[in-house]
Amino acid sequence: MRHLAISVPLWLAVVLLATASPAAAERGGGVECGRTVCDVIARSDGSQQSGGGGSPSTVQCTYKPANLPPGTVVYSPDGTPIVVDGTGQWFDYDCVDGDGGHTGGMVYSKPKSAEDLRNEARARLVMPSLRPTLNPPGQQTVNFRSLLWVDQSAWRPASATASVPGLSVTVAATPTGVTWTMGDGGTVECVGPGVPYDPAKSEADQDTSCSYVYRHSSAGQPGDVFALKVTVHWAISWSVTGAPGGGPLAGVSRTGESVDVRVGEIQAVNTRNGA
Repeated sequence: MRHLAISVPLWLAVVLLATASPAAAERGGGVECGRTVCDVIARSDGSQQSGGGGSPSTVQCTYKPANLPPGTVVYSPDGTPIVVDGTGQWFDYDCVDGDGGHTGGMVYSKPKSAEDLRNEARARLVMPSLRPTLNPPGQQTVNFRSLLWVDQSAWRPASATASVPGLSVTVAATPTGVTWTMGDGGTVECVGPGVPYDPAKSEADQDTSCSYVYRHSSAGQPGDVFALKVTVHWAISWSVTGAPGGGPLAGVSRTGESVDVRVGEIQAVNTRNGA
């Protein structure tokens, strides 16, 4: 029986990495676990970065498949025996820190397909929330144009990656448009984030491609405001390193919390001069 000290399965099916001295790693082809534990994150180039035993930028790990026949007994750091059942893949790893020191051992990766990793990456994908802005700020005015835009700094792609050694999948989301639900029954479709008001330009020169004109006051509505909502539409795609796959996925739309917009009217005042 082959007796090895191993790590315990962890996030993304890449397991906890227990480091040891080079001498310990060489004895009997196994590794005696040290006190340092690192979180291992797979990279698309076949190597991996490790955080915990050093800075992720200074610890570089490489992995080679290790063929352990079913029935081989290995031991976790707490001494629990584990029988290799032939599923998944074992890897010998070698990590080099910024000072040239080596640590090594073995880790286990559960069997994963590109589709499995795609689903994991998509579940971890977080799109930034986009804050809506109207100009003029504060109360809007009936029959006067309001410029609309969302946070420009957040109008950018978002991505998430899931990996196991030798296989990496990235899911990316790109914003494509915004639907403004103005609260009075009207909507505006904008293909981009909108253009912020430019105080250096005259009113006639402002970009009005994403704008709206309220025709009625919000007086009499709940709280005397219109509940404005912004829905951002995202195109989704995925790419694979280490296997066939990739391409477009079904897009998604995200609606933020409603924003109270007060709309008032300018009252005309008629004066008459007495004789």
